Amino acid sequence: MRPRAETSDREEGCTCVGKQCGCLLVKRELLLLFFCYFLITRDSRQQFCREHSQMKTLIVGVGGVTNGGKSTLSQFLHQKIHNSCIIAQDTYFKDDCVVPVDSNGFKQYDTLDALHMEKMMKEVYCWRKDPHEFLRQRGLIAKNASTDDELYVLIVEGFLIFNHRPLNEMFDMRYFLEIPYDICKKRRSMRVYAPPDPPNYFDGYVWPMYIQNRKEMEIITSEIVFLDGLKPKDEVLAAVYEDIRQEIARLQGQS
Repeated sequence: MRPRAETSDREEGCTCVGKQCGCLLVKRELLLLFFCYFLITRDSRQQFCREHSQMKTLIVGVGGVTNGGKSTLSQFLHQKIHNSCIIAQDTYFKDDCVVPVDSNGFKQYDTLDALHMEKMMKEVYCWRKDPHEFLRQRGLIAKNASTDDELYVLIVEGFLIFNHRPLNEMFDMRYFLEIPYDICKKRRSMRVYAPPDPPNYFDGYVWPMYIQNRKEMEIITSEIVFLDGLKPKDEVLAAVYEDIRQEIARLQGQS
């Protein structure tokens, strides 16, 4: 019976001693390194292309009086518009213990000093630099589209977004929801806040601050579309969406 030929991992013409061929090991390591390099450079190329392509963006500001419907409008737009996300000003409040108290004993929440505006601006800048990566890192799904057709929409929602000049200057479109005093007070009383509103907080602080902040806002910018919050909700939502849809079509070069 012929003895079976001994096999070994050996490169043809190899002079390595022993059964283990160093040439093949080196080749395998080089292939592995090349594959890793390809993955890294591919991701880097994709990011570079996104940052230097003509990526289209649109930043929409949704402001208004407390309980005026800002969150409802923002969520509606987010659900209707591909590649969109929301940054809400209410999520940037400072801890209650550091919010100052006025002469009447009311916590001064309705001021820019009660908010981490630098942190909020950092998020907006991060989105503007690379909206695709911003969505990916947060587990949001971006629509698959070619680079030429990609358009991302950021919806910034809050009660003082137009009072902060650096943020206001970034908006392409601005909407402000209005409701009268009595309706606003009724809606406010039906909501639960943490911490809860103290007695006379609405009349003694919330509404006077709304009037003051609105006057300051109108000095900062005049390019705001004011919305009647008493109109049927579906009518308001549809009107704003259609307005934004037309702007998106214009940016994409569609008729």
